[in-house]
Amino acid sequence: MFSNLMFVIEILVAEFLLTFRLKHRKNYLIRFALTVLVLTAAAIFIPTIDNAWYTCLVYLLLFGVSVVALKLMNNEPWINVLFCAIAAYTMQHFAYQFTNLLFTLILWGESPLFGMYHLGFVNVSKFNLETFFWIAVYLFGYFSIYTISWYLFGQYVNKNEDFKVKNQALVVLVGGCLVLNIVLNALIVFSNEPQTVISSIVRHISGAFNCLLLLQWQFELVRSKRLENELDFTKRLLKQAKEQYNFSKENIDLINLKCHDMKHQIREIGSSKRLDAETIKDLENSINVYDSMVKTGNEALDILLTEKGLKCIHYNVILNSIADGKSLSFIKNSDVYSLFGNALDNAIEAVLKIKDEEKRVIGLKVYSVGGLITINVKNFYHGRISLNAEGLPDTTKKDKDYHGYGIKSIRMIVEKYDGNLSIITKDGVFNLNILIPVPKNNRTGII
Repeated sequence: MFSNLMFVIEILVAEFLLTFRLKHRKNYLIRFALTVLVLTAAAIFIPTIDNAWYTCLVYLLLFGVSVVALKLMNNEPWINVLFCAIAAYTMQHFAYQFTNLLFTLILWGESPLFGMYHLGFVNVSKFNLETFFWIAVYLFGYFSIYTISWYLFGQYVNKNEDFKVKNQALVVLVGGCLVLNIVLNALIVFSNEPQTVISSIVRHISGAFNCLLLLQWQFELVRSKRLENELDFTKRLLKQAKEQYNFSKENIDLINLKCHDMKHQIREIGSSKRLDAETIKDLENSINVYDSMVKTGNEALDILLTEKGLKCIHYNVILNSIADGKSLSFIKNSDVYSLFGNALDNAIEAVLKIKDEEKRVIGLKVYSVGGLITINVKNFYHGRISLNAEGLPDTTKKDKDYHGYGIKSIRMIVEKYDGNLSIITKDGVFNLNILIPVPKNNRTGII
């Protein structure tokens, strides 16, 4: 009974760590409490027999009940639930092997084999300092492996980050490898063959290493699928940016043509004395706002800065730009439009959250020095920005499935041209810095 209870606690903790960020059903806490009660009752009433096959069957049965309970608690497809459950069981067996390894090394003898395939290692009728020491070792072993496993793999299980398992056959294969690992270990434990300390150490190390490989195998599947989805989504964004560039170019050309014609018409109306001079001047100034095409030497950048400049005027944002557009001649127009468009959109969105209108300022610099194109976008921001392991800011939006790709598309374009992207946030100022090497055949006239 005691070993059954220990297993139930260990597997429930592991499953909770890997599923608490999934989409839960209503009354999740009640369902979880009922799961604990059912598994606890089963652990108490199922008899414990020192037999390898019987013991494996009991723990697999308890595990199967926990899988069904996970499905009833979480609004997820069966394959997602099974994936998390197998990963949790692998974590539990990993911790079991590691902690037994600690016991074997400390005792330099046979491990008590607590928690699995044994009646228990604690004499409940006699608690002393030695007993508490072994409990501390046990807790340390499981806590260490659970914490490390969750840090390395648990981060990939998140309802807000496109957690989808597609390869069902591979999940079943991993589960089969885990069961084989558990059964083989049980057969060794219950065999009457004497084992040396070295053989026990080798067995526990190999068992722990196998579990680590299975976890890596499982979550590499999720990670690669997520990267594939991100790549596809970013490519779609770049394609949309290319279409938007062509659309914006046509619109701005049309606006400039219409504004040019309207100026002549206003002057003709004024010359016929139907409007006073001051009214004519006000009308021309209003039209000049839309007839002020930015000239940097790069068509795509000109269109983008004109478009974003109008947006900034509308929202009372100051956009200061010093840009040598000619230095970007080796970059495709659609890439220029997407790169600077995403950077300025992020900057505009950030400054609009600032109450102090004097800080609603965006600076853009593009210049070439020593065979490198330097791009800097600077703006104030409100609140706190945290950077992830890749050096990119975490999105602050609730819908993480479709946000945060702007900066990723910028990075993709920069890497396409063998460049480097870095972000610095300090004293409320956000700095996006990009360095792109200029191809040798495009370096004419570069300082």
